[in-house]
Amino acid sequence: MSVSRIEFLLNAYLQGVSTKQEEEELFSMILVHKEYESLVEDGLLQYISRMKEGNGLSVSAQDKIVKKILRRETGIHQDTLTHREQETAGAGQRKEGSGRLIKMKRMVKHAAVLAALLAGSAYLWLNKGHDGGERLVMQDQPNDIAPGSDKAVLTLADGTSIVLDSTDTGTLARQGGVRVIKLNSGALAYNMGKQGLVSPKGTVLYNTIATPRGGQYQLVLGDGTKVWLNAASSLRFPVAFTGDRRTVEITGEAYFEVAEDRYKPFVVVADSVKIEVLGTSFNVNAYPDEESINTTLVEGKVRLNTGKTAKMLAPGQQARVQENGQEVKIFNNVEVEGITAWRKGKFIFNETPIEKAMRQISRWYDVDVSYGGKIPNQTFNG
Repeated sequence: MSVSRIEFLLNAYLQGVSTKQEEEELFSMILVHKEYESLVEDGLLQYISRMKEGNGLSVSAQDKIVKKILRRETGIHQDTLTHREQETAGAGQRKEGSGRLIKMKRMVKHAAVLAALLAGSAYLWLNKGHDGGERLVMQDQPNDIAPGSDKAVLTLADGTSIVLDSTDTGTLARQGGVRVIKLNSGALAYNMGKQGLVSPKGTVLYNTIATPRGGQYQLVLGDGTKVWLNAASSLRFPVAFTGDRRTVEITGEAYFEVAEDRYKPFVVVADSVKIEVLGTSFNVNAYPDEESINTTLVEGKVRLNTGKTAKMLAPGQQARVQENGQEVKIFNNVEVEGITAWRKGKFIFNETPIEKAMRQISRWYDVDVSYGGKIPNQTFNG
């Protein structure tokens, strides 16, 4: 067996392009030829080193993560980046047969996961606990969990439901002189015609778009306002804005880029909170399982009204309204990028409690999270 062959098989496995036959060949070679173990370890470490480059992490953070994961998950000595110095001492401790093969399979598997995480800077780093000890947790997942995608259900004014992710592009419906169009990009758009903006009886026609867990969707309202809906969210809106205000209602989370109209304010209703704008970009998080309704202003200016309290927000500020609506807290210089990262398909955690992080993950991956024992009072960065 040539060294170049095992290097080829290892590289294909790490990149996720190897066939089942090639995987079996790789691990059979490791099992039969003990001398290949050190070759595989060396190849893994070089591969990980390449994946770390350009990911924005400091060198010390990279090495700390690599050492901790490899030490915990594969049994490699903590000074594994210079493993050749320990090769002689560790050679006599290797197990024979299936035990040795299991160890190498675990090492290759977890190193592949680690390389992917480092390549995308998508690692989870657990802070020091109350006892001062550091913890970094990785757990085997027996089955892949599919991430979210663009999917939603549109309910028209007459009660008709349209599953947007399974429909073709083009005109989906006509309502009161307004065409509902699915664009080539997959987004939904409302195109006002020259006829009336309401039904023949003069009543305003409302539509509702709802995303499931594991879904998101983008739409353009009749006035040109762009809306991004996060997972497990809904938006109720008129097919055309006819009065002196443009009012919509949301549950869950949405990001708005409001088309400017100084004579017709745009109003977002989230439970008992009303957010009034003229033209601006902001994020509203109003999930029922969160502790508060959070409005984060990206640019422009908004006024938040609970019926008992009114507050003006400036860019970079966030207003948090507790469930009872009695108390409104304003936070300055919040991390807007992290709050709106979901719109770009990212998770950004900054001192985030594990429960809050897992609520985000459960919505996007459509999974239920359970905790064994007491939930740790710790936070995540990543």
